[in-house]
Parts: sequence; C-alpha cells; structure tokens
Amino acid sequence: MGYESRLFIVNRLNHESWIFGEKLAEIELCCMGHNKNYKYFNEIFKTPVDFDLYNTGAIIDENSDYDPEDYRVDCYGKHCCYTSIDDVVKYMEDLIEEGETYWRLKPAIMTLKAWKAENTGANEDPIVVHWGH
Repeated sequence: MGYESRLFIVNRLNHESWIFGEKLAEIELCCMGHNKNYKYFNEIFKTPVDFDLYNTGAIIDENSDYDPEDYRVDCYGKHCCYTSIDDVVKYMEDLIEEGETYWRLKPAIMTLKAWKAENTGANEDPIVVHWGH
C-alpha cells in the first residue's frame, strides 16, 4: 500500500435484477503501507466490486460525466475488491497485538465497529471496499 489507501464502508444492496452500492463512510489510511507488517493487507480484500458505487461525494447533475463504474477501479488502475467489516477489524487488531503503533488503526477499528453495529436498513451487513494501494 501507499499514500492513497482508503476504506469505503458500503451498503451492498442485492436486488433480484441489480446490485447497488451506497458509500456510507470513508476511512483514510494514507501511508499505512510503509511498514513491513502491512504487506498482506490487500490480500484480505478478495471479492471484486460487482456493483455501481454511489454517494461518493462526486457532484452529479445533468452536465456531469460521473460514472459510478469509475469507482470499481482505484487511482492505480487496480480493480477494487471488498470483504467483511469483521475481516478488516481482525486484521487491524492482530497488528496492534503484534505491537504495531500506527495511529490510524484504532480510530479505523472504532469506526468499522460502529458501522457494523448500526442498522443501515440493508438486508446484509455493510462491507468494506479497499480503494488504493
């Protein structure tokens, strides 16, 4: 990972004829990857994003060229993947247990746990999409 590492907490709504993703929150991890312990972080995100992602902060109007499919690929051209909140929390808690002190881990864990506990109205728990390196 590098300087542009972000986690999107997303409601993935799976209906009979379409799948829709609504971004609920974003966690900036920034330069988390400049530590040898993080070399496997990308590997916990295994399922490719198979839905359009909305509520990304993009300004959308009739003149906009916004395409929700643009958020299926990160700024490095890599297809974004997702996993469960539990998988990300476990990974981060294991790092802390191993002695990692990166200051963004604990706030990220607290944010992820809060969204896991929140009833978002979806038929499944929110997921975590990794965007970036």
